[in-house]
Amino acid sequence: MTITFEQPIQAELSINRDTVFCKDETVELSVLGIFSSCKWSDGTTDIKRSINRMNKKDIKYLEVYDNKGCSKRLYLPSIKWSNPEPPTIEVLGKSVLCNSDSTILMAQSGYRSYVWNNGQKGRIISITKPGDYIVTVIDSLGCESVSLPMSISGIDLDNFLSSSFSGKRELEFDSTVLGSKTCIQLSFTNRNTQLDYQLELPYILRNIEFSMPMGQFPIRIKPGDSLTLSICFSPDSIGIWRDTIVFRDTCSSLIFPLKGTGIPFVINEKSDCDISVTSTIITTGHKQLFTIMPHPVREQLTIQSNVKDIIVQTVAVLDIYGNIHQVQSSTQLNKSHCIIPDHISSGMYIPLLQTVQGIIQLQPILIIK
Repeated sequence: MTITFEQPIQAELSINRDTVFCKDETVELSVLGIFSSCKWSDGTTDIKRSINRMNKKDIKYLEVYDNKGCSKRLYLPSIKWSNPEPPTIEVLGKSVLCNSDSTILMAQSGYRSYVWNNGQKGRIISITKPGDYIVTVIDSLGCESVSLPMSISGIDLDNFLSSSFSGKRELEFDSTVLGSKTCIQLSFTNRNTQLDYQLELPYILRNIEFSMPMGQFPIRIKPGDSLTLSICFSPDSIGIWRDTIVFRDTCSSLIFPLKGTGIPFVINEKSDCDISVTSTIITTGHKQLFTIMPHPVREQLTIQSNVKDIIVQTVAVLDIYGNIHQVQSSTQLNKSHCIIPDHISSGMYIPLLQTVQGIIQLQPILIIK
């Protein structure tokens, strides 16, 4: 018996361009080399094939044959289609422009380039004219996508009130300890050269951590004159606090987002026994900053912080004899999941949380094994 080994079929698939395509583009595949016939996985026998996003799933490979009946299977190269979603546009400020007004448009993040229909480039732009605004983006694969129009309307009226903070996205206050306050000075100018402007009582959304003396309103500002007012921040718990204050104007309102950070109030004192005592106050209100679930505690517990800026690093429990026992814990976002070790017996314990603000002592818990 004579066994003859034929030379392998010298054939390969050729692609006419890059293997990354945008949306519904078509790629041309052809077979190059020496062979007598071919057959695609979907049954067709054409030497050249057009591949798109719809038919790619039906075409897995190509079988080529020589005149001896030998075959070779050629698999499709890795082809990727990018179909970026239309980017969204957010208005950071006014959506209705009065004369001499401006506002800010911000496109969705995550793209390589941004070009607006008014010729500006970049993710964030400032505009002064009403109209429909569209942004064209290019993603990381080089594919283009166009946003839906963002309509900015206009009113042919003048605002007469200008502020020293006009154009700023947020008024940020200095960090302050609990029980104290910090203030920002706001200057207002009447741009009307003929008539007095009456500054009405502003609107503060929550009106808890941020305040402004209300008894002084309304205030009349003479033509071309300015006045200065204070808005203050006084937190009752640690963390980042936000609010919004609105001043009405002739055509549209001046809107200022407010942001302040409350930090712990640390007391360093000495007792009558000359023992140094450090106490950290993290709230002066009645808010419960931590929730322990479940209670009574058996094998594990979850400590959840109601203030997102408190991050628990480690958890321990203090027994009735003054001994501190570390517990296994893992922190996810504002939750700490703790497994109670076997050596901790049933009884009353005080949880101790190590945070970046210091050690926080919680109310006693009952552990039942």
